[in-house]
Amino acid sequence: MKRKPRDYQIAIKDAVREGFRRGLRGVGVEAFTGAGKGFIIADIAKDVFAKKGRVLVLVNRDNLCDQLAESLVEQGMYPQIERGMDKASALSDVVVGSIPTMQGERLKRWNPNHFRMVITDEAHFAAAKTFKNTLDYFKSSHHLFLTATMERHDKAGLWSGCEELVYSMPLQDGINQGWLVPFDFEELPVPVEISDEKAKKKMFTEKDESEVFSAGDYLPRLFAEAASRCHDKKALLFWPNCDSSKEAVKHFHESGIDSRHVDGYMAKLEINAILEWFRLPGFKSLHNADLLSYGYDNPTIDCVGIMRLSRSIPMLKQRLGRGTRPICNVDRYLDADTRKMAIAESEKSSCKVLDLMIQLGEVQNKFADPTCLITDSTEEKEFIRDEMRKAGRALSMEEIEGKLKVRRETDRNKMLNKLAEDAANSALKRKNYDQPFYNDIFHRNQNGESASSKQLYFLRSLGYRDRQDLTKKQASQLISRFLNHKEKHAA
Repeated sequence: MKRKPRDYQIAIKDAVREGFRRGLRGVGVEAFTGAGKGFIIADIAKDVFAKKGRVLVLVNRDNLCDQLAESLVEQGMYPQIERGMDKASALSDVVVGSIPTMQGERLKRWNPNHFRMVITDEAHFAAAKTFKNTLDYFKSSHHLFLTATMERHDKAGLWSGCEELVYSMPLQDGINQGWLVPFDFEELPVPVEISDEKAKKKMFTEKDESEVFSAGDYLPRLFAEAASRCHDKKALLFWPNCDSSKEAVKHFHESGIDSRHVDGYMAKLEINAILEWFRLPGFKSLHNADLLSYGYDNPTIDCVGIMRLSRSIPMLKQRLGRGTRPICNVDRYLDADTRKMAIAESEKSSCKVLDLMIQLGEVQNKFADPTCLITDSTEEKEFIRDEMRKAGRALSMEEIEGKLKVRRETDRNKMLNKLAEDAANSALKRKNYDQPFYNDIFHRNQNGESASSKQLYFLRSLGYRDRQDLTKKQASQLISRFLNHKEKHAA
């Protein structure tokens, strides 16, 4: 069923059109998981089709072809799929191609100039050799890169044809504008330890991750702690590998939770049957290693368990994005506050995130955890983790942001007080006065109207509390000196 575009979807289309109008050949768009990329792709593809052009949409996994094709059909497009045994016709206006398939001879069967536009989904993968092979082949086309996050944990650059990011709306903005449900964060009390040698490795591989969890009794304890928090949830959990995912199902069953495992080695029909089971009403849990990190849409998920280690913030955001879809129809409402109110009053007012308690000391921030959704500051991330551990329960994003606001205000006051103290001590060394930083002000402007309450309050916030008998002129000059000193210190 067709629906009207959201305001940001219109803005994305306008930004892309403007980028190409300025002469760019390749533009990037960062839009949160759940932003409706299928709708965006279809809308842009229609414009290309109206100008007698053809569109190729590239996806990084075979199983994403069908989902994207369905989204395009919903918007009135008629795509064909180039994947494995499926071969798209050269007469098709829109082709959805799988990157693993669009290599070698399968790639060469297409004329390099066949498509007017190539749209790359999950564009942060475009640094991979397979992507670059395909994109280089169609380098004469216009290119649009779509992703939920442009950043890569390995800092590898995207394909050189991506010239400019023309629009950005990350996951936090989607939550703040009421398009997505907010998170409740909870660390499981199972401190996972990693050796300094392994933690500091340039590349932290899946093998390294498996070795960490195979040591000690981490997994049995994680199974128990996670299961105890999922009895009243529809939970999607990510484990280090398929073996641990299958083992988790047994433990969850023993705890009375209906659970299944899914992986890419299963037949397509079996996978679809399990996903259909999980979509049905009722509390249950679905376990996997990585299969459902991308492209899986199930709005009824209200708990996501990140039971594995990763240095990739993009990967973390993708996994968390599986639980951000609201179950209420937020498209009915015109403003963010009303949308957020509708979500708060729905049966899915938030999504709980279960996360590992990692004990890494100084290398903690080499690994991705949910605090990266709230702040980039190492100190603030550690503060959030401490507050989560003190609480011993799930903390909402609103609670965390409130605590962070108080901390920032406290830190600001401490900084201003320190600035005032440093300024006074510095002046004391230069002049032998009783009040060296401002003594000359007291010898002038002694007569006149008393300082206002606002001036005194502001001076107190700057760290000055010595005298209350100031005139307005004295207070004004004092404030000016404090602020000038602060600006010099900041510079």
